[in-house]
Amino acid sequence: MFDFFSFGRKAPADPLASLKAVTAWMNQLPLGDVYAAHEKVVAALIEFNEKQEPFSKDRLDVLMHLDEHAREMQHTLCQQYLRNPRMSKVIESRLWNAVHAYYWEMTRGYHAFIMDYVSHPTSSNIRQHIPLITTRAIHDFARVFKWRSFRYEKVEDRLWKRLHNLYHFAEFERFEHEQLTPYAGAEASTCCADEYIHALMLETVNTGAFYPKQIESLDFWLVKWARLMRFDKELDDARHVYFVNLQEGHGAKRIRKAEGDENCRYWGTGN
Repeated sequence: MFDFFSFGRKAPADPLASLKAVTAWMNQLPLGDVYAAHEKVVAALIEFNEKQEPFSKDRLDVLMHLDEHAREMQHTLCQQYLRNPRMSKVIESRLWNAVHAYYWEMTRGYHAFIMDYVSHPTSSNIRQHIPLITTRAIHDFARVFKWRSFRYEKVEDRLWKRLHNLYHFAEFERFEHEQLTPYAGAEASTCCADEYIHALMLETVNTGAFYPKQIESLDFWLVKWARLMRFDKELDDARHVYFVNLQEGHGAKRIRKAEGDENCRYWGTGN
């Protein structure tokens, strides 16, 4: 009955409507309160992912810009979580959910653009960004898996398959080893293969008995170690220790017996 009060009132502007809009919106976020600013970013991401709009280059530019400039906030919350092991359950839950939600929604957004490209490769205008966003998507999938390991949660089969499919797509497009700077100011370049094997190895060394800070240390070491490992499509009993089947819903396994399959990738840890 009070609808007349809203007559003529403008609807709230969509902060992710354009590159100009997202740039202005991020400059207005309450940076003095990182959690509140981060919360607004995640809410905007959820709305962005829920919209049924074309997967255009302009929309991808918005998503990439948001990701580029929100990483510092994400890193701050990650550090708050890891440096305060004795925080209350309420604070722990708030921080964990905030960090996990960002990785999940960002992965979800990139994955949708990649799948649209797979469906319309010849008419797509985002081809030049595909190697970069695939690398970012694999990286963030690994972060989702890592943060779930903090709570000893099992990763669903469908998520493993989605991660495997992203790497397989990079192989098919032949950019799995293309070295990229994932974000401005990144200390080192990376590639889809390195990010994928990093995710697989973290899952193999995490026994379920480590605290989050210990898992974080393992993750830090694997950034460098992953670059020393390389996938092979043919099994070599003398060199290979692990394998993964790209068609199955789980991570890496130790090689117990000779298994030859075109869907398998093998690697060793000698280096």
